[in-house]
Amino acid sequence: MAEPRVTVAVVPRERFSLWPHALESIAAHLDTACDVVVVDAGSPAEIEQPVRRICEQRGFRRLRLEGFVSPNEARNLAARETGSPFIVFVDNDVVVRPGWVDALLACADETGAAVVGPLYLDGAPGSERVHMAGGLARIAVEDGRRVFREKHHFARRSPAEVVPKLRRHETESFEFHCALVRRSVLGRLGPFDERLPSINEHNDFAMAVRAGGGSVWCEPKAVVTYLSGRTLTPLDRSFFEWRWSDAANRASVERFREKWQLDAHDPFLANAVRWGRHHRERGVKSLGWWRFVPERLVAATARLRALPPLRPGA
Repeated sequence: MAEPRVTVAVVPRERFSLWPHALESIAAHLDTACDVVVVDAGSPAEIEQPVRRICEQRGFRRLRLEGFVSPNEARNLAARETGSPFIVFVDNDVVVRPGWVDALLACADETGAAVVGPLYLDGAPGSERVHMAGGLARIAVEDGRRVFREKHHFARRSPAEVVPKLRRHETESFEFHCALVRRSVLGRLGPFDERLPSINEHNDFAMAVRAGGGSVWCEPKAVVTYLSGRTLTPLDRSFFEWRWSDAANRASVERFREKWQLDAHDPFLANAVRWGRHHRERGVKSLGWWRFVPERLVAATARLRALPPLRPGA
């Protein structure tokens, strides 16, 4: 049997507790023939078991590693496991909507895009806001200094307000919450930069693609939701703190600065380090109430949080 044209690669982003929910969403909305590769790196037993079960039931390939890996390391591992012409990278805290893979693939076929990003929403289902629909990721020269500039188009707007206005368009930026990447681009540029463990890996790849003559497109017919705003569980803490450690954030910023020859005092990069620390501290703070809950209830609640929400009338 010929290998499918597209592989969906699901990788850990910053937490584990939402993983079963994300996998069930992906499994329910695979409207085209494709392989699925799941990089399960370091998840605790309470998550590893349902992830393994879902993969076995759905015929997904699971790569199990006992230690943590950064998102770019996980993407490289997944890419080495498939020879399909296209790879859709999806984070493990994302849910998808029907037709998402078909829409991304159609955009790549019809435009020749190197990378296609969907319309990204964020928040709890039913109260989502637009996270981005393409955006800017570029280097500007200001007062003789090379500085980085980033902007998300339509961020924090209501989907009901934005969606009717959106059309497929070429853009500068995407995010790795979900992105289709043409394999030939990886062949030209090499693997994702593993010296960017926490910050700016999407900006780095978007600029490298465009510098190499490739194009980045936004296809709003494909819609995914990044499940932001959920409090962490104790199952998430170790990986979350590891991913967003000061050491990882500083290493990412210094690598990005060096690679793109940015000014040593670029305010964007200084803000990126502060954002990483704030994000980590806010996530850990959300764990505070768990210390008052008995251990068995913690585990049971974590399992319940991994279940898909009930449909009205169910």
